[in-house]
Amino acid sequence: MGYDEEALSSLIEALEIAEETFPQNHPELAKCYNNVGSLFDSMGEHTEAMRFFEKTLKINRNCDLQNHSHFIISYNNTANHHLEIGDYPKAVSTFEKAIEILTKNFPVTHPDFSTLYNNIGLTYSKMSEHEKALSYLRKSLEIAENSLGLDHPTTAVCHQNIGDVYIRMRQYSTALLHFEKSIDIQKKALYPSHPFMANSYSGLSFAYENIGEHSKALSISEKALRIRETSLPPNHPDLAHSYNRHAYACFKMDQYSEAIFYQEKGLAIVNKNLDRNDFDLTSLYKFVAHLYEKIGEYTKALSFYEKQLEICIETLPENHPDLTTLYKKLASLCSKMGEYSNAVFFHENSFAIYIKTLRPTMCELATTYKSIGEVYCNMGKYSKAVFFYDKANEIFEETLARKDSNLTTSYSNIDWMYDNMDEYWKAFQSHEYGLGIYQKTLPLSHSYLVSSDNNVAAVCPNMGEYSKVLYYLEKILGILKVSMPPTHPHNKICKALIEEVKKDLKYVTFFHSVCDDD
Repeated sequence: MGYDEEALSSLIEALEIAEETFPQNHPELAKCYNNVGSLFDSMGEHTEAMRFFEKTLKINRNCDLQNHSHFIISYNNTANHHLEIGDYPKAVSTFEKAIEILTKNFPVTHPDFSTLYNNIGLTYSKMSEHEKALSYLRKSLEIAENSLGLDHPTTAVCHQNIGDVYIRMRQYSTALLHFEKSIDIQKKALYPSHPFMANSYSGLSFAYENIGEHSKALSISEKALRIRETSLPPNHPDLAHSYNRHAYACFKMDQYSEAIFYQEKGLAIVNKNLDRNDFDLTSLYKFVAHLYEKIGEYTKALSFYEKQLEICIETLPENHPDLTTLYKKLASLCSKMGEYSNAVFFHENSFAIYIKTLRPTMCELATTYKSIGEVYCNMGKYSKAVFFYDKANEIFEETLARKDSNLTTSYSNIDWMYDNMDEYWKAFQSHEYGLGIYQKTLPLSHSYLVSSDNNVAAVCPNMGEYSKVLYYLEKILGILKVSMPPTHPHNKICKALIEEVKKDLKYVTFFHSVCDDD
């Protein structure tokens, strides 16, 4: 039996004794119900928790204990329950009821006001109403400073919560100031390995990360991690968060092996934790997959991307854009691994979603066609590759400017396919089309024109068009005369080739060296 189960058993036993001892509306019963409800809430059993909190409130109302501190505690716990289950408006209204009762009985400087304002601020932060959140958190801080002191741990927590809101608002420099104040106070008021300090160090690390100070972020992240390692049980969720956070800090410093080590430690805790709602497993799997891909361990990367895919298939609509992105990533990785059939499978899954959800003339769709073509090319299935390249080019023709050099890049893929299929006339046409785009978009002395003219010349002998070889070689020489000094070796080579072609049009040595060098 775990610690929570033992505690629950003891509390329920105490409740049963209280039910036998006291009348139904006795305040002691309210305390017992509240204690049981609080434990259920901490265990994630929110429905059971609410059942006991409601019993607590009912007794307090019937006993007319509106002025009693237990009534305020009861409202606060009920509000925290609503906060836990994501019913934020109800949480705010319940916290406000507690404040109403507190206002009738205590001065506005009472520390309980700080607690309640803090809780309302945190609730508004979860609702992404950051300005409202800051308003309440500043009230909480002011009361804590005045009633408890500048160096009290509660004051430190107020600074930390304000820092968290500024993080959400992406105001990282301001967040840094509050995290640093929180840490300064905690160093005076708490022992060095107190878990609260880990929270502030973690926030400070995140702020440094986002202003580009990755070395500082890594150093501070390690402090947070070491505190949690020494102060928390080995499978505690906060320790998993710290491992994940530190893994990212290592990643930003290009320490990929260390990042994998910590990320997998974090994942091990997450997978042992029955309540995993606090973790975005898809992002965790995606991150560790990316790390393995970075160090070239593609098989391990693939296994984690597939775990991510399993969750996405279970939780997302079948045509969700995130699935498209993930299928494309899997296809790309399979291509790197030479698993071309799997690559085609994943590309086609991505393609199917694009067809259903996007306009067929969009560049993303053209890129998908092109990617499928590349895979078929790697498989040596040139006819299929050409089919998909053609589909991509049709869309590029519609979506790109006629003079866009990207069109030339796209057509060069088809040139190569036709060459390998011995369809030289089609290869020649495609080469000439690409050359025409370059001539419209580039200076006449540009080296790409040399390469493109050379590609066209290379196809001509296969069609028996030997005279065209001479035509394109002379064009190349004209470009070289403009772009290079007369003594450059390329000029000499090109002139020699032209003379050779003139002597014997059936015997041609092509001008590959120009392309290779340029």
